[in-house]
Amino acid sequence: LKEVSMFILDEFDKALAPSLLPQVQAIFEQLRPDRQVLMFSATLTLPIESIASAWLESPIKVMISKFGSLTVRKNLEQIVKVVGKQKKLKALFEVLKNKQKSEFALRQKNLVLIFVHKKSTVESLARILRLSLIH
Repeated sequence: LKEVSMFILDEFDKALAPSLLPQVQAIFEQLRPDRQVLMFSATLTLPIESIASAWLESPIKVMISKFGSLTVRKNLEQIVKVVGKQKKLKALFEVLKNKQKSEFALRQKNLVLIFVHKKSTVESLARILRLSLIH
């Protein structure tokens, strides 16, 4: 690890949880002193921020919204469907097709954010959506 010049830690709030903190700290101690560190988190608590600051030299913090606040667009719609594993794709297509037909979609660019668990699922789903002409 002494050769690593850039260390990127995504979801670092989870990586700095008490159960993982010793392992992450051990990694930091083995990195070269002049390394560049990038840490990303959607949620950041003060205790986690203080741990991270102790490991960083001249940290720069970039925030999308003010600390402790959450900004949600007024025209944002969240849809949650609980379905069995075998019915997920069908349920997704139903939601997407309904959104394409809606009056709102006709007036504005309709954007959809889909959360999945694995990168391989993202790639597979993207391929299926491209083939079905939903994008």
